[in-house]
Amino acid sequence: MALERRGPLRSVSAKRAAELAERGVTWIGSTLARSGPIERGEGWVLRARPLERVGFPVERAAAKPTPKKPRVGGATGLPREALDPTPETAQIVWLRDGGRCVCCGVRLVWEQRGWPFGWSLHHRKDKSLSRDNGPGNLVLLAGSGSTRCHGLATEDPAPFRPRGIVLRSWQDPLSVPLVAWDGIWHLANDGTRLAAA
Repeated sequence: MALERRGPLRSVSAKRAAELAERGVTWIGSTLARSGPIERGEGWVLRARPLERVGFPVERAAAKPTPKKPRVGGATGLPREALDPTPETAQIVWLRDGGRCVCCGVRLVWEQRGWPFGWSLHHRKDKSLSRDNGPGNLVLLAGSGSTRCHGLATEDPAPFRPRGIVLRSWQDPLSVPLVAWDGIWHLANDGTRLAAA
């Protein structure tokens, strides 16, 4: 790949080059690497080197890692990761619901979890209102929190409340039946579902 340089190279003075060399700084002249040393008037770029900054001296010393602050979610005050279901729980819910959206019954693909047009786990009782990540509080819904069935349940929960897909803060997920595409079920935290009488 051969590219033409648009402007002349700005050379570094000998004094500045010596100062940078003392500090152990490498001069990055472009986002593209050249095949050899850069001289005045040379203007051909031969191969690309991604993610380098343009025209800045870059310190090569190791940067101190900044400690990550835990993301806190909702009224619980817990780190957001503590509010998410474990992979084992996701698998239990997947098997219980037969790999289908409980709302519309569309077949889902396990590998497409979290994709906008894949599937996601939906907390029947909002995870910001309770710490319940048990299978009885989770259902499979098509889409993400902003697309397809999961997006509809998140944006306008009113039509989903009579079906038990979205619950109020005082309702217990284990006692409120779920009206799914294939029947009416009581969900249990052991990953089973019983037909409602």
